[in-house]
Amino acid sequence: MPAARFRYRPAQRLQRKRDFDAVFHKPAVRVGGPTLWLVARPNDAGLARLGMVVAKRFLKRAVARNRAKRMIRESFRRSTDLPAMDIVVRVVQKDAWVSAADADRLFTALVARTNRPWAGA
Repeated sequence: MPAARFRYRPAQRLQRKRDFDAVFHKPAVRVGGPTLWLVARPNDAGLARLGMVVAKRFLKRAVARNRAKRMIRESFRRSTDLPAMDIVVRVVQKDAWVSAADADRLFTALVARTNRPWAGA
């Protein structure tokens, strides 16, 4: 039996500045950790969409920035129970070593926050 394939499709990416701005200006959920922050807002697309902000001032080397993005994307791809939200993950610690476990914790906390019966009330 083949293993289930979870892909990160172009439809799951936030690409426009106005989409990022909408999430930053009116987030419904905020989740933070020592290295990463997550803000999210419900969308009408019917699926979770991911945007990332990995600034050069926090991770100077391109190798570190690319690795951080890869870890975040991989964790998003494996998170199958995400609600239909626009999600932006941001690196907030200078010279942080972003691990898959850090990103997993963010997405798990997002699911826990959105599944609470009083969420959004």
